Amino acid sequence: MTGCVSRDCSGPDARCGWSSRTEHLTFFAAAVLFWWPVVDPAPRARRAPSHGLRIGHVLVAALQSSLLALVLSFYPRVIYESYARAARVSSLLPLEDQARGAAPADSFLAEADCLVVGIGMTDPPQGVDNS
Repeated sequence: MTGCVSRDCSGPDARCGWSSRTEHLTFFAAAVLFWWPVVDPAPRARRAPSHGLRIGHVLVAALQSSLLALVLSFYPRVIYESYARAARVSSLLPLEDQARGAAPADSFLAEADCLVVGIGMTDPPQGVDNS
């Protein structure tokens, strides 16, 4: 989390120093808050959410992520102008890169969805004794 998002820290899109660190910390905090009810790291602190609620929580987030990936994939122009002006590191045009970049972001959450649904379907319901 050291350094800048871009080498040119003078433009309106540049985020350097404390703002970049704050941005990354808020991303991390949001991830912890999102996954907390799904993972339930402190089951003795309170009653754990049901598997159905956990699955619903992740599937609602997947819907939002899929819609964002759709927008990024099919938007007719590059969304961030600073990205369009940046030096290219591949032969892809900025719009092609934006469209292709949306798929891995969405597929990661889809894999997490499958994992949560799979665990929810294999674990016995809470309060049921299988002995």
